[in-house]
Amino acid sequence: LVWVTGLFVITSCFLYFLSSKASQLEIVQQTMNHFKGRELMYFVKSGNQWETKTPESDSCGNSLESIHILTWNVWFGRLEQQKRGLSIIEQLNELSPTVACFQEVTEYFLEQLKADTRVTEQYFFSDDSTQQTLGSYGVLMLWKKDLPVRSLRLVSLPTRMSRSLLLLETSFDCQNSFWIGTVHLESMEPNAAARKAQLEQISTLLQSLDQTSILVGDFNFCSTWKTENENIPADFVDVWASLRGQEAGWTEDTHINIMRYNQKHKHKQVRFDRTLLRSPGNQWQPQHIRIIGTDPVPNLPDIWPSDHFGLSSKFVLNK
Repeated sequence: LVWVTGLFVITSCFLYFLSSKASQLEIVQQTMNHFKGRELMYFVKSGNQWETKTPESDSCGNSLESIHILTWNVWFGRLEQQKRGLSIIEQLNELSPTVACFQEVTEYFLEQLKADTRVTEQYFFSDDSTQQTLGSYGVLMLWKKDLPVRSLRLVSLPTRMSRSLLLLETSFDCQNSFWIGTVHLESMEPNAAARKAQLEQISTLLQSLDQTSILVGDFNFCSTWKTENENIPADFVDVWASLRGQEAGWTEDTHINIMRYNQKHKHKQVRFDRTLLRSPGNQWQPQHIRIIGTDPVPNLPDIWPSDHFGLSSKFVLNK
């Protein structure tokens, strides 16, 4: 009887151990799935219709030796919204970047993009509104149609403002993946802890991929804020600082942008908008970066395309 009781106890403990391990594995899997994010479709205009396309993990295009990336917080404000949006689209068409990343995108601005045939002829869209990734405002990505799409996902971040990472996986040589992410980190200076948690999640994800990645967007903390800048891992290169040294590079500057000053009647000069490169083995390197959107909208001397300036940057493959 003692032997049977002992065997029963051992068996029960073993089954409990297996059950516990299974539960832990399930939790880990759920966490990883959340970490990887929601897998998305992407969209292209064909004739008068919008078509849905599915990323393919083995997608392969022409060899990529350089890439041009635009990032811009387009401001969701309603002030001269139509003309500001059209001005941004004009600059998009003029610059013709490989990938365009926008923050604070509203359905209104998305519809403006969709209505411009020059844009729809060149670019795939991360959303056409049916995928509902924007909410009241959000992040949007456009990329040239010759760029292969291996995956596209929206990664939830710790936030009270519905912030997320939009992450595109492409390829430059049919073997190695190349990742491009855009983000709008938590707003307002007191929310430093939220931004730290968001940046930790994003950087950990990109580091785990261990391939070249570029992260762009509105980080909502300035390059002069020492404590928050220490949250950027050392293996991520701040492209502006790398190429332009001690130049301020303000992406919000009320001494230039009168519209921004007129909103709150106080001056502000910050470099919130960033382009970061992580490239193991220095496979890719930044070639140039510049600020765009510093001039007022034509015929509207007190109106700028956005309250932020944009960043245009180019990267080249080291051979």
